[in-house]
Amino acid sequence: MFHSADDSETALLDAIDARATAYLTKAATADQIIEAIRRAGRGDVLITGSLFAKAISRQRLVTAKQEDREQLVHGSPPGKWRFWS
Repeated sequence: MFHSADDSETALLDAIDARATAYLTKAATADQIIEAIRRAGRGDVLITGSLFAKAISRQRLVTAKQEDREQLVHGSPPGKWRFWS
């Protein structure tokens, strides 16, 4: 569970990347926090599927960029890049 004063989408996606299953902002009441703790303890996920999808897309983009950098540093696979002189 993640409790934050930051309610931006970036903060939420960072929490999901850190494997949070619940995200509450500073606006959450004490009752909401207690209920979220109970539900998270039972294994419930308190983050919508669409936000998880965004986090997965973001992670795939990061992974693709890392793979591109590695290919540039270590050489491209045969046939991928062709330079004609």
